[in-house]
Amino acid sequence: MASVQLSDVSFGYGERALFSKLTLELAEGKVTSIIGPNGCGKSSLLKLASGICKPWKGSISVMGRDVSVLSSKERARLLSLLTQEHAAPPMSVRRLVACGRYPHHGILATMEAADYEAVERALEACRLADLAERPVAELSGGQRQRAFIAMVLAQDTPVVLFDEPTSFLDVSACYEVMELMRSLKEEHGKTVVAVIHDIDLALRYSDEVCVMRDGKLLAQGAPQEAEVLAAVEDAFDVRIELLHGELGSFYALWRRQQGQPLLSCPS
Repeated sequence: MASVQLSDVSFGYGERALFSKLTLELAEGKVTSIIGPNGCGKSSLLKLASGICKPWKGSISVMGRDVSVLSSKERARLLSLLTQEHAAPPMSVRRLVACGRYPHHGILATMEAADYEAVERALEACRLADLAERPVAELSGGQRQRAFIAMVLAQDTPVVLFDEPTSFLDVSACYEVMELMRSLKEEHGKTVVAVIHDIDLALRYSDEVCVMRDGKLLAQGAPQEAEVLAAVEDAFDVRIELLHGELGSFYALWRRQQGQPLLSCPS
């Protein structure tokens, strides 16, 4: 079953069309990265899947259920979304993580034993138990992002969406966040879909990559597939070479015009 499926979706803002009859299936049980130049529609895909935006035409389903007929609480039990921009709320880490339990509350919105247990599991999984009572505003950038990831983990949905989860983080925190995202799949059985601006991180940590440009899907598949690598070259105007050395094989990315190395990552 596809975790998220878009069928002949058309969408845009105002009179400007962004997608026209876009069809996309994201596999269940994988870490999928969506990459492409700015403005190609990556974040809009997540907003459509989560029900924040409505398509002009076409249908969208999550775990086989039509998003358009679900209530907001029903959608929040199927899919969680961590947006790119989120300010530090005036609360402790524990309270923030507990916010992820909202879709599971009853009418009176009271925390039950299962909610408290889910919060504790999320804190432990994201290595935040020692910081649980600290105000979110006092955390470092990497710690704060882990706190928000713990919140979506506590939400306990089969599908988790991330929009630019490594933005504004230093290199060490970027790798830490990506490793945590992979653990959501490997240790918690989640399907993870992430918009990633860093080609290196997308190729390194993904089971599958979707390459987009100008609202169109250029290629979809494993990072090492020739079609995917060719699409990355086309979308970003770079040249990719597979290099072999004592430490293993590496993908080297070069700017086509300047002929200068852009980045490299292990294959």
